[in-house]
Amino acid sequence: MTMHSYQASRLLPGSPESVRSAVDALSAFLAPRRTRLVADENLRRTVAVAVDSLSEEADIWLTWEFEPHGAQTNVHLGLDETEPGPDPDLEGLFDLLADHLQAATDSLGYGILSGRPDSSSDDDFGSPSRSEHPSRYAGPT
Repeated sequence: MTMHSYQASRLLPGSPESVRSAVDALSAFLAPRRTRLVADENLRRTVAVAVDSLSEEADIWLTWEFEPHGAQTNVHLGLDETEPGPDPDLEGLFDLLADHLQAATDSLGYGILSGRPDSSSDDDFGSPSRSEHPSRYAGPT
């Protein structure tokens, strides 16, 4: 079986633990019944995703690596898939993750300092709804 792989990295605010928690929330938000944790190490986590909602067989594996960098975390994301599809929007996943981390910071009372507009229109994940930014949600559903 040939695997098709993609890589991306981004420096995000917060500790590796807070970023890992945000990754868990992102996985549950994007595909709540189609993901399963297949490897969980301290600073590395792999999640299998079944793209077909009728199948439990994984098509995509997301490997997240967390590297402490002062008050931030350098996050490396690898996506491996069995069948080539459109190029995955890994930067879009990072944008969602950053939105969630920002929302968590805002909920701690730092929203005024962050300059982020009122989040009353946000969905449960703490990011703008899919209808407001449909192009940011091009990943598997």
